[in-house]
Amino acid sequence: MKMKRCLTPFCSACSILLLLLLTTAAFGQAAKVAPKQGVSKVAPKQGEYTVLNPQGLPKPVERVAPSPRLSSLSGKTVYLVGQKGAGQRPLPQLTEALKKALPDTKFVLVGKAGFFATEEPKLWDEVAKNADALIYGVGD
Repeated sequence: MKMKRCLTPFCSACSILLLLLLTTAAFGQAAKVAPKQGVSKVAPKQGEYTVLNPQGLPKPVERVAPSPRLSSLSGKTVYLVGQKGAGQRPLPQLTEALKKALPDTKFVLVGKAGFFATEEPKLWDEVAKNADALIYGVGD
C-alpha cells in the first residue's frame, strides 16, 4: 500500500514533465490538421504534422436475406464442411450421429484446405449444386 501511494505522485509528476517537454518542443510550430477527412493535402514541412482521422471511413455493408428454412431434412443432402480438412474432431462424430438420427437424409463430410476466409470456388460450386443445407465447422 505504501508503494502505491509513492508511485501515484511520481507518475503524475513524470506525466506533467513529459507534457511540458512536448509542448515546449512544439512551441511556435503550428500543426495543420485535415478537416474531418483522411490525410492533410498540404505537403509536410519543417514543424508540420500529417494527421489521420482515427474514426476511419467504413465501407457500406451489403445486406443479404437469409436462405429460407427447409420444412424437413427428409430426402435432402446436407454438406458438413470442416476447416483444415474433414478430419476435424467434431465433424466426423457429428456426421455419424446425424446419420443415425436421420437415416433418410444424405450427409456429405468435406474438408476445406485453407482457413475459413480462403477462397475455394470449386468447393462452393459443388456445395451450391448438390447441397440442400450446409453445416460449416470453423476451428481446429
